[in-house]
Amino acid sequence: MSGKPKYIRVDDKKGEYSCARVFYQDRFIDFPLGKDRGLDIKEWWDGREEPTYEPLQMSIIPFKPSNGSGCSGGSIDDFNAERLVAIWISPYGGQETNPNDASSVYCDLSVNPEDCLNLPYWGVESKSWGDELVLHGTLSKVLQEGKDVDIFLPEGYDLNMPINNIQLRFQIAAGSTAACKDYINGGQSTCMINKLYRTAEGTEAKVTVSGLGRINGWNAMKTQREQNFYLNINDPYQFSNAGSGESSDPGKVLNDASLNWEAFAQWFI
Repeated sequence: MSGKPKYIRVDDKKGEYSCARVFYQDRFIDFPLGKDRGLDIKEWWDGREEPTYEPLQMSIIPFKPSNGSGCSGGSIDDFNAERLVAIWISPYGGQETNPNDASSVYCDLSVNPEDCLNLPYWGVESKSWGDELVLHGTLSKVLQEGKDVDIFLPEGYDLNMPINNIQLRFQIAAGSTAACKDYINGGQSTCMINKLYRTAEGTEAKVTVSGLGRINGWNAMKTQREQNFYLNINDPYQFSNAGSGESSDPGKVLNDASLNWEAFAQWFI
């Protein structure tokens, strides 16, 4: 993209809404849909020239004004957050070529994704309070190299997995360590856990993600809807429901059919 963007036209192809509200930081603008100069972003764009490459990140929610005042105001009931659209505008297409920097790992995710990302994987670690079953996030292995990470998503490329250094840690119930090791290696043993908490891979590495591709969360959200993984107050998958971690707690089956903690962990990460 060259030059300075001044206006954005936003259309509702369904014809359901005539107005929208755009949010940027702690500011917002109400504007009409279907107009060539409907959304004026000149002020918000200022300062986003090379070499800063800072993107302009906005969220747009359509609404039907109920007060008859055109596209001004609107009560909370007028908005449809289910049709929220996120927009990023930037003059920077990303780190398209390998900088050949020995202090970093470079990945074009359409070419060599395996050099930066791994599928979530299980491991067992011993702590002073007992053994833990650990599900490692997608940056785990590359961060172990002790280098910075430079990830490029080319335009038109969809990544169907997250980029994170999350760990989900299940405390293993007394006497179940061997069974848990067997289970994560493909065995049929019953792994018992009695506590769950979240942490992150320790690192001093800088992770940079650039490019005009997309991280597509649709599959993860589809699993959420189908298996009812919602972290609300009364949700059965609240972390505290996995157990207290007390030695007297016999634990819960990791992959119980009615409350599958393994499936939840794979979705969460």
